[in-house]
Amino acid sequence: MADPSLPDLLAEHQFVPVMVEAWQLKDAVASSILSSNGLRREDIPDCSVARLRDMQDRIEKFLRHPDLIEIPFDDEVRDEIRSALPIKLIDLKQDVLHRRVVIETSELVNSTQARVGGLDDNQARIAIQCTLDRLQSVMSSYAEDSREASKAEEAARLDLSRREDENHRLRIFERRWNVFRTFFARESAATIIGAILLTVMTLALTTGMFAGVPAPPVVSNAFLLILGYFFGNAAVSQRNGP
Repeated sequence: MADPSLPDLLAEHQFVPVMVEAWQLKDAVASSILSSNGLRREDIPDCSVARLRDMQDRIEKFLRHPDLIEIPFDDEVRDEIRSALPIKLIDLKQDVLHRRVVIETSELVNSTQARVGGLDDNQARIAIQCTLDRLQSVMSSYAEDSREASKAEEAARLDLSRREDENHRLRIFERRWNVFRTFFARESAATIIGAILLTVMTLALTTGMFAGVPAPPVVSNAFLLILGYFFGNAAVSQRNGP
């Protein structure tokens, strides 16, 4: 069964935002984009060694240069999708490496069995030893690539977590700013300045009271004047209704 196209994925999830988590949609779109670049997990079991090497080279190229992957969305969505690609690529690379080891090991064993059949004992031992050396080389290379893939995966997950934390903090800041912006849009400049002055004067009068320093009459009068303005403004607003 062919992978769904990007329009199909978006159409499928467009009307069920509550049922489908954002990360699921992002993961599905990332898989579809990689599939359009010839990197389908479903193809791995049927690939030859040459095809697997080609897939591995392509994965490593995209890991080094992620900008080479075209993502047909605007900047904000593109960044979200691109942040999910490294982990998907690393998972694919591990599957490719595992399949390569399985195929190459099987080919080495079959080749050795075919060669040993017509050889004397000494030649058989040499052939077997050569095969074992090659097998050890393949396994060592696989182990090294797996370690590098694990390190890259951990780095990608940390980077994804950092991006999500930054996005979360940005959303919190945006919500707080919207609250302040709504307040500033609703209240007049005189009300805002008066609230600031009232807060400063309250702190000054409280500090002076505990320090035993009497407040100048002008400060006390200004405090009462601003306080009266707020009470009057509240009464007018209540009388006029919402």
